[in-house]
Amino acid sequence: MPVKPYADKYLQLLGVSANPFARSYLVEEADPFNLFVKQEIDFLLDPLIGEALSKVGSSFVALTGDPGSGRSLRLRVASKVFKDNEAFPMEYPVEPVMMGHDLIKEIILLSYENYKGVGKVLRKTLLGVGELTEEELEEIMASPSSAGRTIIKALASNKPSCLLMDDVHNVLFLEDEWIFYFFEMLREVASNLPDGSLVMLTCNGEAFGEIEKKFPALVSRMHEKLEIPPLADHEAISLVSKRIELFKVRPFSSPLGPLSEEVVIRANKLANGNPARLLSYLEKAVDLAIVLTSDRVDIGIFEKIEERELPLMDFLRSLPEGSRDVVRLIAEKYGGGPVTLNEIALDMEIPVSKAFSKIESLVIYGILRKDPQGKYFLPKEFLVQGKKRKEEVSKEKSEQTLKLEELRRRGIERIRRKFGIR
Repeated sequence: MPVKPYADKYLQLLGVSANPFARSYLVEEADPFNLFVKQEIDFLLDPLIGEALSKVGSSFVALTGDPGSGRSLRLRVASKVFKDNEAFPMEYPVEPVMMGHDLIKEIILLSYENYKGVGKVLRKTLLGVGELTEEELEEIMASPSSAGRTIIKALASNKPSCLLMDDVHNVLFLEDEWIFYFFEMLREVASNLPDGSLVMLTCNGEAFGEIEKKFPALVSRMHEKLEIPPLADHEAISLVSKRIELFKVRPFSSPLGPLSEEVVIRANKLANGNPARLLSYLEKAVDLAIVLTSDRVDIGIFEKIEERELPLMDFLRSLPEGSRDVVRLIAEKYGGGPVTLNEIALDMEIPVSKAFSKIESLVIYGILRKDPQGKYFLPKEFLVQGKKRKEEVSKEKSEQTLKLEELRRRGIERIRRKFGIR
């Protein structure tokens, strides 16, 4: 891992070994229990996992939530629980760029690899063949029910076991025939789920609505549909305390370490209770504290983060609630655009047709515009308004702060990008 600018300052100023909220550390953390706090839905999910582990029941669960809400993290938690109990989790992330044929093929191969039936053992012992031949694979793929039965056999031979499929909304970007195939395959699994098994899918709520509309027979066979709610303030405080605990190198009088409780609550409000956004804002606040050589991340530090977010927040509040997610995405990830329809659909995790309807309505009302290539962008009025606001804030800064900005421009390119300094 490359050495981060001012790495020693985290220790000297804040008493932590590194920025506790940096995304790289979140990805690298081996124990998923260190990365989230239990919410109400987890007390519904835990018994379902327990029933599978004790082989007294089975569950087919859909876990929904916005990007950054902790969907994938809960799959990691479930996987670890199964492994810790010497069980066999099958994990499969659905990538948005896959072809339908390849996706189904990989799921079948994953299932066969984990199949522990006598027939497979005899086949390998007597014939020396451990893998499926192309002919056998194509025979299994001949129908969704045949593919589903392959998954069921793998689950049944490994009790307790689970199949954890992440980002199932990406299936909706496939050709219609493969969308049908995938969800019919899952319907076969849901209809014949053996005791001692758990199947859990993740997607966003809007995509689940599409699945429910198109495949009601599958959804009716699901045992639970659990939606991850926004973090309450006390949950946000608990989450931040966990991160501080992992990185602290000296004792603190508070579990929040160098952060004040007010900062965490304000950050959670700004993030609308989204854990990923909350940690992103706090990452920026910690880095800014280092730049300003502060030994505390207090509300004064965080207000500077809010100042940078304020033009976008003001603009979003002026829009209909259903339009804000699109505009936020284009503003934050694409700098106002231009951006293609397909990119927006993938980032929003909804089918292209649904994204088109949502975006075109914004074009009609002048919130978004299209360039000659058909890409979407925010009007200049917003970008100019945001720029003017930044200029007004800049004029109010002291000479010392301006010098610190110059230091950032010269020496800390990473922090420059995070704070949008041009």
